[in-house]
Amino acid sequence: MASSLQSAFLITLLLFSIGVTSANTGAKSYWNTKLPNTPMPNSLLLSLATQDNRDVWLSTHNKAHKWTHSDEVMLQGYEGGGHCHVDAMKNTDTMTTTFFLQKDLTSGSTLTVHLKDGIGSADTRFPSPALLQSMPPFKSSHLLNNLRFFNADASSDAAMFMNLTLSTCEHPNSINGNNQHCATSLEDLVSYVTSTLSGGADKLRAISAPVSGSHRDEMVGYKVVGVSQVATEEKLVACHRLGFPYAVYYCHQPKGTTAYGVTLVDLKKGVKSDAYAVCHSQTAEWSPEYVGFKVLGVKPGTHVCHFLQFHDLVWFRG
Repeated sequence: MASSLQSAFLITLLLFSIGVTSANTGAKSYWNTKLPNTPMPNSLLLSLATQDNRDVWLSTHNKAHKWTHSDEVMLQGYEGGGHCHVDAMKNTDTMTTTFFLQKDLTSGSTLTVHLKDGIGSADTRFPSPALLQSMPPFKSSHLLNNLRFFNADASSDAAMFMNLTLSTCEHPNSINGNNQHCATSLEDLVSYVTSTLSGGADKLRAISAPVSGSHRDEMVGYKVVGVSQVATEEKLVACHRLGFPYAVYYCHQPKGTTAYGVTLVDLKKGVKSDAYAVCHSQTAEWSPEYVGFKVLGVKPGTHVCHFLQFHDLVWFRG
């Protein structure tokens, strides 16, 4: 009897594993077909749907609404930041070490940086095809239906972020550059990027914050030993996570923006770490409430840089 029960349990476990794997297989096959020479960033891999969408349900049916507390969710765009979390955010070590001035992006400069792996992860995934069929549309006119579906109270932080995200996606701000788009699936994301960065898929690249290095759970002093330009404004697309119960990427071509690869050396242990940073030179029209200005104590018009967060994506042609 025990043997039969054990066999039944193993069969059930195997079937569950096959189901979870199959949900990712379609997305991965699509990626490999469209972008055969482009490695998928780890952060995007962790955004792929699972068969039962547990990542969606666990993040929304939890009273804490974990995804509303991520740094990425709160960084809603360059013109924004004027909501209740900005003052609290600007004093966290992750925020104070994410932003820096462009003059400090030179070999020999020293920066104190928090390079924690997966920092601020929104902890949500794209919906599976099955879940998509039962969900309300991703539209502000269906906000109340979305709140009911995801068990979010109308006065909660979750409701505030969901409303802000829908509004951001439906009312593009010219300050954020050209070709703005919100992607709610991997297929939608890849389609947008490949059509925006025309020229074939063989040389298209996607980067996010690397997950290698030392001292990933603390603030560390680093010396900048290498800076290399990756791409400039018209040749790159930046995608950021917005606050929603499932993965939503807000993508655009930000004005006056350059992406860099940065090599850092730990001042204490001499260990090298690789990172990516983005610098913005056209900030005169940005809101004075932008969290980067608050952290650095500067005003609009200042050239501001920041390291990529875990779920930030920068696409470019290599």
